[in-house]
Amino acid sequence: MTPPPPSIHCPERNGNPAEVQRLTALREYDVLGAPADAELDDVVRAAAMVAGVPHATLNLIDEHRQCQLATVGFEGTDSAREDSMCALHFTDGEVVHLPDASVDPRYRTNPWVDGRLGRVRLYASAPLITPRGHAVGSLCVFDTVPGELSAAQLDALAGLARVVVALFERRRKALLAERYAAEAHQHALQAQRLSASDAELRLVLAATSDAFLAVDENQRITSWNAAAEAMFGWSQAEALGRGLVETIVPPAMAAAHTGGFERFLRTGARELSSTVEVPARRRDGTELVVELSITPVEAGGQRKVYAAIRDVTDRRRLEQQARSLAGIVAGARDAIVSVDTAGRITSWNAAAEQLYGYDAAQVTGAGLDLIAASGEVQQLGAWLARAAAGEAVDGVAARDVVGRHRDGSAVEVSITVSPVLDAAGAVVGASIAARDISERLRAEAALREAEQRFGLAFTHAPTGVLLTALSGEHAGRFLSANPAACAMLGHSAEALQHLTSADVTHPEDLPTSQRRVREVVEGRTPSAHFEERYVRADGRTVWGEVDISLVHDAGGRPLYTVTHVQDVTAKRADRQRLAESEQRFRLAFDTAPVGMVIVGLGEEDAARILQVNTTLCEFTGLSVPELLGRDVHDLVDPEERVDSLLGFAPFLLGELTHGQVEQRYRHADGTVRWGLMTVTAMTAATAPLAGVPGADDAGPQLLCLIEDVTARKAAELALRHQALHDGLTGLPNRTLLHDRLEHALAAAGRSGAGVGVLFCDLDGFKAVNDSAGHAAGDELLREVAARFGGCLRPGDTLARLGGDEFAVVCPDLAGPADLRAIAERLLGSLREPVVLAAGAFGVGVSVGAHLAGGCAAGDGAGAAVDQALAHADTAMYEAKRAGKNRVRTHDDGAGDRCGRGWPALALAAGDPVAAGVLASR
Repeated sequence: MTPPPPSIHCPERNGNPAEVQRLTALREYDVLGAPADAELDDVVRAAAMVAGVPHATLNLIDEHRQCQLATVGFEGTDSAREDSMCALHFTDGEVVHLPDASVDPRYRTNPWVDGRLGRVRLYASAPLITPRGHAVGSLCVFDTVPGELSAAQLDALAGLARVVVALFERRRKALLAERYAAEAHQHALQAQRLSASDAELRLVLAATSDAFLAVDENQRITSWNAAAEAMFGWSQAEALGRGLVETIVPPAMAAAHTGGFERFLRTGARELSSTVEVPARRRDGTELVVELSITPVEAGGQRKVYAAIRDVTDRRRLEQQARSLAGIVAGARDAIVSVDTAGRITSWNAAAEQLYGYDAAQVTGAGLDLIAASGEVQQLGAWLARAAAGEAVDGVAARDVVGRHRDGSAVEVSITVSPVLDAAGAVVGASIAARDISERLRAEAALREAEQRFGLAFTHAPTGVLLTALSGEHAGRFLSANPAACAMLGHSAEALQHLTSADVTHPEDLPTSQRRVREVVEGRTPSAHFEERYVRADGRTVWGEVDISLVHDAGGRPLYTVTHVQDVTAKRADRQRLAESEQRFRLAFDTAPVGMVIVGLGEEDAARILQVNTTLCEFTGLSVPELLGRDVHDLVDPEERVDSLLGFAPFLLGELTHGQVEQRYRHADGTVRWGLMTVTAMTAATAPLAGVPGADDAGPQLLCLIEDVTARKAAELALRHQALHDGLTGLPNRTLLHDRLEHALAAAGRSGAGVGVLFCDLDGFKAVNDSAGHAAGDELLREVAARFGGCLRPGDTLARLGGDEFAVVCPDLAGPADLRAIAERLLGSLREPVVLAAGAFGVGVSVGAHLAGGCAAGDGAGAAVDQALAHADTAMYEAKRAGKNRVRTHDDGAGDRCGRGWPALALAAGDPVAAGVLASR
């Protein structure tokens, strides 16, 4: 059984102080913002396993937020307290169990339920209650589908919540224990120091070599040890009771010292730190530098200042010298290594660490064989031995040697060796300065390689290179010329060294050439690029493309110009031919009798119109500005846009380079025109050959020629219509009927529906022709065609086979009843007389009907069509033999219609002119 929870301090019942106490209890655990312990992760994982759900979380609630300290099955995050499901109930002290939170009115609009933060359905949580009854959060399990937990599972969840609180309590007590232990340790140390302070003070005063003194509030000396006597020259008896200022403070510092001391007595604030170096004065007036440590003490209502003083005059001087020397050594770019007379390393600067890879601790006391070759070590050892024996030695001049790095690699250095002397002038060691020369050696090698590369490039360069002097006795002359320049100018290299640029430049181009060179030499431009003519040794003129740059000396003064020149005589001729070709293309493009358009194929201009001619503007009714930049598919009739896009795709993908297509285009006035478009792909390589302007700088393009074939297309459509339609009634003829029936039978073969075929032959038509003439007969046929058409469904086909014979194809019929219904409507359409200009005439119709089944498309389709037509024709003749003006179905029995004659009257005279048959049931 789950034990009853402790009494809960609820902020809603107990007011704001209870919430403050709850938050205090939460913060005592020091878990907000800290990563969860592994034990807490285990408890949350156990909660998910006990509940049999994929999600569990340990939630802590402070005044503003819900902190998900540990989670299972999802990534935890902080959220606002008002969005928390747990915050609604965690202070109640009860385990909450919701089989489906989406139907609970308290929770269904919560962000964790309605999808804003999650879609929680099954939900259960146990509150985290501290021993003092404060609710700090909850242990929750949930699922995204509805479910239900057993009482045992809920008890286990509450037990795990108590485990979490127990872990929090253990953390709180551990934190308290650490704090108490630290405070106890500090108290013990303080007591120990206090108990030993007196004894230590007496020992220090007696044994220290530092002066020790004390002064009272009036700056009278109250303590003065033996070291103070030796340091300042005043005996203890003389010093006690004297003023501190008149005893040891230099006159220049007296006013500052007195002001600072009085300020300290008034405010307790001191200007000096605990240890400081200050000037002091001896009894004989000489000054010294002392290290002063002061301690203010207040005891028994009196304030004193105790001071420990150390003479640091000599130390300051030596330290200053050492600092200067150390600064020089430490900041030196060269490695500086000191050794004693035995050759052991005694000092090692930062540059040496970087050069050899060892730090000072690793090499101090080691021999030089760690970093130098054995031969070098022996030479230095012999030098040190002579010096140690008292022999006069000089330093060793710089020489290049190979040392050894810590990683075993060679270190190329230049070393100098200088003796180190003691105060008596004896040699006590040596100082070795080593400079890394690897960069210098690499630079020298690189220079040699660069000179070699320059020589090869200069000699074998495909373009001409001329070096021209700017100063000295050869100013203005060519210093050097490579073979390409010699070949271009027709002079040998030796001959060019006696010439200037003016000697080989065309006279008409010389002023411009000299001006451009001056601009480079005077620094107005870093280089110059232009074309000019040269006169060869044989008198021929060649065009050169020139690039001029300047070479300076180390002081920045111009030394010589470097001129790169390339023979562009043929290139200029090509440009001229290209310009003429472009002009011819533009003329042909603009005046062509067919529409022409250039369309882009690149990423930026795919299918965009780049150029058009006047004929295309006339064809589309759009101006040049309206066409440029437009998608070429916008010109096509909307019904053909998809086909146009598919047709262009192979060109955009590079699969086709040529093609032709007929399609409809929409004119600006709304009319539709037919165009025959011939498409040719152009690349940057082929377009200039065709003379397309600017094509050498563009991406791939399409050249489209659009011929207006509207008239031809209209003629073709008219001929096609004539070939497939009856000239009198405009109905499909036998050929088109045959095609429609074939398609209907094939469709029926797939769908299983039936296809109706009706043969209709007019009764009494000959009498109309004989009595009223063929014109009246033609008029009657047109009227009959109209009446028959009104009886049919959309999708049915009515055809005239010739004379007074009609046929109907009815696809997608469910059965014979549907076919009979259509036949009856045809029969009924002629019950009323046909009123013509020549009079009113009564005609009937004999209808033969046949319901055909579907057939597969193929070689047998024609036979199936012929058979269906034959069956309908047979049924029609059966209707004729049965008395006319009736319907007969193929394979039916005796006729079910009977006929009755009636007179056809001419309305004007009232005389009978023909006989007809009226159908009756």
